[in-house]
Amino acid sequence: MSTPRTSRRRRGRPSGWTLFKDVSLYLGGWGLIWHQALIVRPADFNLTLTLVGAALIGVPGASQLLAARTGGSPSPDPPEGSEPSPLSSPSGSGADR
Repeated sequence: MSTPRTSRRRRGRPSGWTLFKDVSLYLGGWGLIWHQALIVRPADFNLTLTLVGAALIGVPGASQLLAARTGGSPSPDPPEGSEPSPLSSPSGSGADR
């Protein structure tokens, strides 16, 4: 019996397109950071662009900071006197303990 031919790539070696994309995004991230640090006037500094650049180069936590800055923050507490939802009841199931 012979094994069927497949068009799978060898493991551990990315395709040329993947390598090009990764290098481009990495250099683009550094470009955004350096642009904000060196070229932009201090009055026009944009922290969001700097965080996007940091996320592109893989800075840990940059994506979470960017989400919090662009509206991904938690919802506000419910007003006083409102009834708590059944999902957050203090007498929850045994799995909550």
